[in-house]
Amino acid sequence: MDIIYEIRRRHSVQKQTITAIARDMGISRPTVRKHLNTVEEPKYERVQAASPKLGQFAEQLTQWLEEESKLSRQRRRSAHRLFEGLQEIGYIGDYDSVQRFVKRWKSGTDSISLKTKLDEDSGDEQVTFEPFTGVGARRFLDFFSMSLGTGNKLKRKNKDGSILEWKKQDAIIRVKLIPESYINIESAAASIFDLKNQP
Repeated sequence: MDIIYEIRRRHSVQKQTITAIARDMGISRPTVRKHLNTVEEPKYERVQAASPKLGQFAEQLTQWLEEESKLSRQRRRSAHRLFEGLQEIGYIGDYDSVQRFVKRWKSGTDSISLKTKLDEDSGDEQVTFEPFTGVGARRFLDFFSMSLGTGNKLKRKNKDGSILEWKKQDAIIRVKLIPESYINIESAAASIFDLKNQP
């Protein structure tokens, strides 16, 4: 962490006292002492709580979650509503334990699946991802605008106002594709950048 390095720099290089460092940085003297004495950077690791108060209610909560997983998302109870339901039957623990339990349960069961219309309909209400085939918003103007965009100007009518007949042999590509792939262009740019930065 930057604060540890800053405290050590001020103490060893600038020869500031612990009191002066604490005053300048707006932290307590014990915190300054602690950071001066640490060998490694402190890492926060949450200890998994045993949830003793939730213990006997975990089975009921699991049953509710399994029943409600069959309902649509709009009809399912939130973690807070489940907590209130547990309180009605005698739960005296805190909301965080219930919320963590619900989150762990959902992460193990309520996953997003990748399927297409060709797959069998399983009847579940999971999100369906399908490959996008169409024109993205960025290219829409290039293809369909009369005057905007980066492609060739689109002509649909003659000077007299009559509709211009489209002929395949006279057609011009509206938006030309780059002959190289994105990876090839990036590789070429990187090699140029590397040549310029060599000593």
